[in-house]
Amino acid sequence: TLHSSHHFSHGASEWTVWFENTSSENSGDLRDYEFNSNIVNILFIGLDTERSMESKTEYGDQAPAESINLISFNTKDNIISILPISKDTITTVGKFTKEGHKAGKIETQIANAYAYGNGGNDSSLNVCNAVGDLLYGTHIQYYVTVNRDASYFISNLVDGVSLVVPNNDLKHKYPEMKKGSTIRITDHNVATYLGYVDEEKAGSNEGRMQRQQVYLAAYINKLASLGEDDCLNMWDKISKHTKEVKTNIDKETFIALISQVCDYEFGNDHILKIEGNIEENNGTAAFVPDKDALKKLVISNYFRLK
Repeated sequence: TLHSSHHFSHGASEWTVWFENTSSENSGDLRDYEFNSNIVNILFIGLDTERSMESKTEYGDQAPAESINLISFNTKDNIISILPISKDTITTVGKFTKEGHKAGKIETQIANAYAYGNGGNDSSLNVCNAVGDLLYGTHIQYYVTVNRDASYFISNLVDGVSLVVPNNDLKHKYPEMKKGSTIRITDHNVATYLGYVDEEKAGSNEGRMQRQQVYLAAYINKLASLGEDDCLNMWDKISKHTKEVKTNIDKETFIALISQVCDYEFGNDHILKIEGNIEENNGTAAFVPDKDALKKLVISNYFRLK
């Protein structure tokens, strides 16, 4: 049975420290609330690099996180939700010395959280910490980090998905991907669909996030059709692709998660949104969340009254 636990097979000590830090720093006016222990959170982190995700001896100068999505399982109400988080979101991010010692926090784009780490477990945990800070101490129990090469492999795990294209960002180069078209996303077109962004066009990252949300939703619905043997086969394949996929989810938890997806409610109403404004700082986009709206979102979806 899937359950929310603070005991993990990887990195338990780091998580314990992080829980203490975020609850004291970011409680704000949420002191009457606490994290809902019925929630299991998995942070999906996508990197725009083909570099192997092996831990380096020197910290810093790693690839930034290009895609961040929080997948939540409410194990009491049997609901799955997705919270897309813009890579340009401004929040507090942990820094390290080149030797890997903690060097305080700075306010910057959340994408940098991965770049400041060692390209391995500590980079992924740093993104989890940054998301936890952003969401007022929400616990992020698990992560799945993938590089660009993983998109082909992940698509093949479920033999592709069918979806309705949500915008016209790709229409000029790929006419078949115009808004409203129903297309099949496979290993042949998944990288283009998920990764394309027009750096010259303002707001292009938001269009990419929208396409990624639709893909994740279609992928979750595809997972709901899998049996336990399919889940075991998926795990065996994932465990052999450690250069493209990194996770702190163990086999038991993975099987529990995937095999129970069919028992959970999931639909468009369960795709959440962080409200805010896009600003420009020295030619770089910055997404500044609306703090009041964000608190309401956190209370409604991740917290409960004490």
